[in-house]
Amino acid sequence: MAGDWWNWRGSGGGRFAARVLGPPVTLGNKRAFRTKSDRLVVVERSSDVVRNWQHAMREAMAETRPPEPLAGVFAARVHFYLARPKGHYGSGRNQGRLKSRAPQFPTTKPDVEKVARAALDCATGLWWRDDSQVVRLGAGKDYATAQTPAGTYVSAELIPTSPGAA
Repeated sequence: MAGDWWNWRGSGGGRFAARVLGPPVTLGNKRAFRTKSDRLVVVERSSDVVRNWQHAMREAMAETRPPEPLAGVFAARVHFYLARPKGHYGSGRNQGRLKSRAPQFPTTKPDVEKVARAALDCATGLWWRDDSQVVRLGAGKDYATAQTPAGTYVSAELIPTSPGAA
């Protein structure tokens, strides 16, 4: 499934693509509380796993980045692929064969929109100035295959605009 849009990878012309192999990661959770002096404090919990994934994604995005982040509006796609659990496959003589009752789509965490948010945040300052410039977003998750290994695939394209177009 990634093949139809991943193949145009390359820099220049306002088109960008990046991928990070391995399990996708979502950003840390935020927690708010009030101090004794009644000051509101918001704390974002983040782990080494999240920081390592963000670092890997930013490195991959840096390979196709323009000399400086672009102004304008973008269409972006984020698609991630999860490894199937071993329980989806047969055993013995059916080892390696997908069970007939194995689900077609992953309905487990992580959530599509949380991975998309994490990936788009990584492109800020590399592909665009701010992820608010993304005006079209496609996102999805599937199980990995031999052709599409487990990982997160991100692509973006600068949308040509006309002055005064409504």
